[in-house]
Amino acid sequence: LESEMAVFVGQMKELDKMLLYKLSRPFWQAFLNLLGKNNMNDATCLVGDALPPEGHSEAANEPFLWAAIITFGGIVKTFFGDHVTQADEMVSHGPNCTTKIFVSSPSGVIDVFMKGMSCFAAARETGQKKYMKVAKQLRAKIKKWSTAKNPNVKRYELLLDAEMMALKGKQKKAIKLYEEAIILSARSGCQQDAAFASERLRGFFFNVG
Repeated sequence: LESEMAVFVGQMKELDKMLLYKLSRPFWQAFLNLLGKNNMNDATCLVGDALPPEGHSEAANEPFLWAAIITFGGIVKTFFGDHVTQADEMVSHGPNCTTKIFVSSPSGVIDVFMKGMSCFAAARETGQKKYMKVAKQLRAKIKKWSTAKNPNVKRYELLLDAEMMALKGKQKKAIKLYEEAIILSARSGCQQDAAFASERLRGFFFNVG
């Protein structure tokens, strides 16, 4: 995927498809971070070979690029456990900050899920109600899409429900939902989500002793 992204981004630039070129760079940089190819000292920093610092400066005047940086930077923060930083950004920007830009885009759905997970995690880590408030709003978005029969969000719904039960101290319900999320993610071929759900369940067991 890394080499394919390099070819794709290069082709978009050569073909003067500048919007696609710019939007692809945060995506590519996130993969480099997750693969350990860039930012070994701070894996949550979305700056590197694919997205130099000037890319962030350009985002100030380009809503789609800004939303892409927020989305893929957030994915990296959530996967690497920097939940409070991710949640603070969500509280600052608001729960609709990317979905109103990425209308009907899978990126918007993933962003809502990831930020919801981090807001629940931040609420558990800090006990601050501001994170819980936003987490509930994001969870409600996922549930709305699930009710509308979006087949790609059920595993997200299960995992956010598990986080809600964990926050409320309902241990048996939380464990059941975590396990359901792991199984559904694996059966759907979404190994990264199965792994993430397994990591969250491990953290839950560690915290409850």
